[in-house]
Amino acid sequence: MGIKKGQITIFITLGIVLFIIFVIVFLVRADLIGKLIREQRIDPNLKDINARVTSCMETIGNSGLELIGLQGGKVTLRPDTYLSIENLQISYLGMHSTNLVPQINQIENELSLFMKDNLIKCAEEFKFQPYEVKYSNIIPKTEIKDDQVIFEVNWPIVLTKNEKNYKLSSFRYETPEKNTENKKMIRLGHIVNIAREIVDNLCVTRDKVKEFDVNIDYTNYEDDILYIIEDNDYHFAFAINKCLQ
Repeated sequence: MGIKKGQITIFITLGIVLFIIFVIVFLVRADLIGKLIREQRIDPNLKDINARVTSCMETIGNSGLELIGLQGGKVTLRPDTYLSIENLQISYLGMHSTNLVPQINQIENELSLFMKDNLIKCAEEFKFQPYEVKYSNIIPKTEIKDDQVIFEVNWPIVLTKNEKNYKLSSFRYETPEKNTENKKMIRLGHIVNIAREIVDNLCVTRDKVKEFDVNIDYTNYEDDILYIIEDNDYHFAFAINKCLQ
């Protein structure tokens, strides 16, 4: 049976309709992509700016981690909660048999606040020419794992150039999961758990120290015991008041 003329017409009509639909879809997709570029989503020229902000996060994050280590898991210290030795202020994490080792989420909050307070200061030092820059509120988040610390920041930054707006918002810095030639891992979560175990046991003997997979040094200082946990060149110091052995 041959194909009738009417059937041929239907096929031609369907072909034309499909072609029109294809063209419409293509144009819509092209318009959306163009809109995304215009509306700040995609701009390969912003990679350098993203790298600058991430560099700031690395500097601030590492400074915060160092401060957390020197002050026994705290950035801000209240009066009568720390031991002063020369220029150092070392938190008491054990007082009168009470364990004062901060919870992981408390340290995360301290680091997040430290990041928020210092990030915009660091970023403003860069010259974002030829962009005009507008900053929004910084929403930081810190995650402390046993062997890694992750900093994430939601910070909408709108850059304007030639009446076109571009937007960056999500930034991330994380300490290495493994030791490398240039960088070493910071096992902060693991170290804090060790500090908690030391305080729970009302100090440790030299034999007990050998059971841990970190270096622990401690010394008497007046009525207190000063502890320093060292791991991969990272130091975590704290004091126990009236340590009973």
